[in-house]
Amino acid sequence: MPVITIQQTDDKTDEQKAELVKRVTEAVADVYGAKPGSVMVFFNEYSDTQWGKEGLLACNRPKK
Repeated sequence: MPVITIQQTDDKTDEQKAELVKRVTEAVADVYGAKPGSVMVFFNEYSDTQWGKEGLLACNRPKK
């Protein structure tokens, strides 16, 4: 049973996540020869106060 975990910011819509689950499931089933029903996809979502880059929390980074 393949288990896929996607770590991302918390700004994606449910529709976007549903489409990603569909496509990831199809890709894993195709490449691994797994049954689509055996593929599990989890999201770990983080707000801008829960991750950083270049020494700064995301919420403190200059907007580009």
